[in-house]
Amino acid sequence: LSLSLSFLPPSSCSHHSHCNMDKKLRRARAVLAKREDISEVPTRCAILGNVGLALGNSEAEVRAALAGFAMEAISMRLPDAFTIVTFDSPDTAARVKDKLDGQQPSPLTRPICILFIAQVVEEPETVLITASGPCDQVPGLTVVHDFISKEEEQQFMSFVDQQAWLGLRHRRVQHYGHFFDYSKNAAFAEAPQPLPSFSSLLIARMMGDARFMRTCPDQLTVNEYLPGQGIPPHVDTHSAFEESICSISLLSQIIITFRKGSDCVSVVLPPRSAFFMNGEARYVWTHGIAQRKADMVGLTPVARARRVSLTFRTVRTIRCTCPFPECCDQDSKADVRSLEEQRAEK
Repeated sequence: LSLSLSFLPPSSCSHHSHCNMDKKLRRARAVLAKREDISEVPTRCAILGNVGLALGNSEAEVRAALAGFAMEAISMRLPDAFTIVTFDSPDTAARVKDKLDGQQPSPLTRPICILFIAQVVEEPETVLITASGPCDQVPGLTVVHDFISKEEEQQFMSFVDQQAWLGLRHRRVQHYGHFFDYSKNAAFAEAPQPLPSFSSLLIARMMGDARFMRTCPDQLTVNEYLPGQGIPPHVDTHSAFEESICSISLLSQIIITFRKGSDCVSVVLPPRSAFFMNGEARYVWTHGIAQRKADMVGLTPVARARRVSLTFRTVRTIRCTCPFPECCDQDSKADVRSLEEQRAEK
């Protein structure tokens, strides 16, 4: 028996875990290699992939992992999954790369990749918003906690989980009122299903406050996000939708990030909360959800769970005349035709 045990193959689970780590490390290296500031020759500044606040790491862990090498500064920001370290000289940075690139230095729990940066430009820290109410940092953004009750959340989920899903590359969706064509960024075609009956209650609640919705929604997209899934930073198409947009979070908390130039604001969205975008928040700032399995709220990692969002919009039937022409796609589109004209063509 002892002889046969000595010839047992290594654990397949261990091999699978090692392969997954290698795959994630290659992906991290490929993402960082696309940066415009990457240098082929050693510099004082190095970027460490696969270690960062978004992955639950702390500055103390990075210092411990690089113990023995002279460092001048460590920069870690949300929602980044990398860390920038400034060493005392290019020679030190080169020695760090030679010794630790592709390794898992203690106390880190993942192998890291190391690349050199030609120049480090200091960026402002990400602002984290946890409160309910208007967001001064993003003009036109309003967050409302407990916009719906737990009973309403259960009612909406009971309906959603009985409907058919449309599979996209990184998530599943449902469309009501009007179908959104992701290839054309347009929502003119009427969806097979009208708005769900529960929408009338929510729309009445939205329209009851001028800060929330300025146009009555006629289109609903239901998005499902599993842990690790997200959506890239984007601005909802000006020519497709009117100004006001509302999104309601069900089941799980998430952090959504708004960006404009170098400004970055992350907003915590608890279950049953809603956020409303108008004006600059709607037309200028991008919003997106990072693809990760946990969010950092302060210094506390919060694991994600299944989240479903209800996003209400109003389909635009006239040209966009927003006061942000530099951000507007309207001039790159043909004139918006009325729904009646489109129906007549069928």
